[in-house]
Amino acid sequence: MISSSHLIGALVRRGLETAPQHLAKREDVKRVVFSLPFAAFTILTLIFIVGIIAIDYTYGRVVTTLTIIEDPNPAAAASSLPSYSDVVEDGPKGATIDKKQQQQQPLGQPEIEALPTAYKPITSGLRSTTKHLRIRGGPRAQFRGFTYYAVLNLARGVLTGLIGFMGAVAPVIADVAVSTMVLAWIHAVIAAPSSKSWCQRFPSIRKNWIKIAPAVFISTVASQLSFHVPVAIGVMFGGFRYDGRGMYSLAEPRPIYLAHAGGAVILSLILGLVLDLPASVMMVRVAASLLPADDEAIVPFDRTFNGKVTSVDADGTGLVGILDAWKTFSWASCRRLLMNLVKASGLIAAACLAYGIVGGVGFALLAPNGPKAFIASMGHAAV
Repeated sequence: MISSSHLIGALVRRGLETAPQHLAKREDVKRVVFSLPFAAFTILTLIFIVGIIAIDYTYGRVVTTLTIIEDPNPAAAASSLPSYSDVVEDGPKGATIDKKQQQQQPLGQPEIEALPTAYKPITSGLRSTTKHLRIRGGPRAQFRGFTYYAVLNLARGVLTGLIGFMGAVAPVIADVAVSTMVLAWIHAVIAAPSSKSWCQRFPSIRKNWIKIAPAVFISTVASQLSFHVPVAIGVMFGGFRYDGRGMYSLAEPRPIYLAHAGGAVILSLILGLVLDLPASVMMVRVAASLLPADDEAIVPFDRTFNGKVTSVDADGTGLVGILDAWKTFSWASCRRLLMNLVKASGLIAAACLAYGIVGGVGFALLAPNGPKAFIASMGHAAV
């Protein structure tokens, strides 16, 4: 699936390319650039970009990564419960008691027999996940691993630019080349806080590149196919037009072309669910199996992957096979992952809608003759 950060990058690049051309035709460029509406719009845009990055990283990267690796049925669920849970261990092995029920028990009355309470995964919702992260890692824990992620994307972008002449193959080669950086980022996200420094958490390239590179290759190829196949079909049927600089746009605002473009978007979503999502799950779980033995996961995590990891290196790390990484991913975890992805996409869509409404109305009202033009446009729209 196309990530929101990829979409934002495309929009920003398109804006940077077209804005100078339009401003060059204006005689009042200086008045527009240094006016109050332009300054307000610039500040609003910066706030929007920062907000989108925060939402995408926290909910679209960190929460989904933890959802992929969390064990929904830990062997000792009660002992793995976070400190803020309403359930506490008591009575027979595996039995739990609701704290609220304990508080309501009258003094001097016989104790009520504890009823087993099902374990609810930490990543069952966005709020419960971020709450757990803040308790375990501090107020900024939802941005854990962001520096690794920034360095990873910088290196990936530089390499892709250097070999950009290779077309769609360039991102694949770049991602495989920085596979250990992908591994470092995933470990920074899933590991509990420790005394390790930034460099100490970075895995050995010599030992780990060959282990993680195949999974990264499959994930990147699946992502590229999920994007380029629908776009190629859209171009073939005339729905999209390629400008020769890596950008696609709608050919013409006619119903037939809109239908072709809509079909390409739907196909991209389908391929994302069938190809990109499983490949991403496999890559994250393979990377999680390489988590050093002295690192504790921040959520319940089965290092054996239901017994699939049998060989262990001298440093205590194992390696799950790519297919086993997918086979051991339960349907319950898959449903939680899909729900979290839908919620994250909804938050991003809501932020974009709010930006469009506030930015559009604000700019119309603050611009010279803005209120009159805005009221006039509303009158035309009503007609």
